[in-house]
Amino acid sequence: MENSDIENKDKLLLLIDFNLADTLNNVAELSDTKKAQLKNWLFEQDDFDERTLRMYINFIPIYDLKSNLKIGKKVAEKLKGTTETRKQEELLGVIINILIVCIEQGAYDETGYFVQAAEHIRTVPKLFFYKNMLVFLENMINEHFDHQEEYVAKCQWAIKNFDLLGMPEYGKEAERFFNEYQ
Repeated sequence: MENSDIENKDKLLLLIDFNLADTLNNVAELSDTKKAQLKNWLFEQDDFDERTLRMYINFIPIYDLKSNLKIGKKVAEKLKGTTETRKQEELLGVIINILIVCIEQGAYDETGYFVQAAEHIRTVPKLFFYKNMLVFLENMINEHFDHQEEYVAKCQWAIKNFDLLGMPEYGKEAERFFNEYQ
């Protein structure tokens, strides 16, 4: 058996482990070794299909900020200009998660590229949740740089939108995040 066959088999087994953990909603319980293997494999990707993007979104918290910024920019460059709603949804998921990490780590200067990338995606009903989340995060970032009450008010409206649309759990989580990082 050739070395590449063994590598492909190992990669396939690793992807099966991830898909099983993802289906059972326990990705966090993967071993540190498997997480490291997936992290390395994802870092080297240039082609981000739906499965790879879902994997990356799940692993954003285990990457350091520098790696997330590099991978996030690769994803944004790859998917910019797409008109497929599903790919736009995936891109917004990546952007939102990276913005959250930036805010949590106080890396506000790193957010501009991602905010701008998100602005190029048209708002359609299927993307409303993501766009509402972006309004929330963008205004938190704006408030950090320019302490104006209008940004706080927009954050509060975005939180209320979650409640109005029947997603109070997201509203409570957004409010907790806002109170912690404002």
